[in-house]
Amino acid sequence: MKKMKLITSLLFAGMMTSGAAVAQQLSSADGEVTMVDCNLLANDIRITLTNGVVAGLQCDTTNNHVALAGCHTKGLSTERSALVLDPNDTPNDATDDCDPNADANGCVEVVSGASFPTATTKAGTVASRFPGSSCDATTVDTYAGNIDLSL
Repeated sequence: MKKMKLITSLLFAGMMTSGAAVAQQLSSADGEVTMVDCNLLANDIRITLTNGVVAGLQCDTTNNHVALAGCHTKGLSTERSALVLDPNDTPNDATDDCDPNADANGCVEVVSGASFPTATTKAGTVASRFPGSSCDATTVDTYAGNIDLSL
């Protein structure tokens, strides 16, 4: 998790603004994201992933946001209880809203599949999401590309 926070901090340190969504798989290449790939960046960046970690990046120039999601291919995927927050929580409102699909247990839900630590420039924080699937490069890239970044 600390590595994800460091990666996210480095990614968001170089943001600019500009206009369509582009998804990029970081797992299969050298982790380089250039301003040509995402013109919301102030400079080219390189995201170094450790062994077994895969990630995807979405550059949404329509809404002026970037999203990064990652997971570990050997991470926990069994059914368990976890804190699940609303992925569309209002950023910077000093509250963590529960997933609107949560049951009477509040923010704690039974989840399965890999945990996908996810960060966006919209919310500005790293939070684990549980899409209910295994972790591989294609899945995390698709997941990153489908994060709702509209305002």
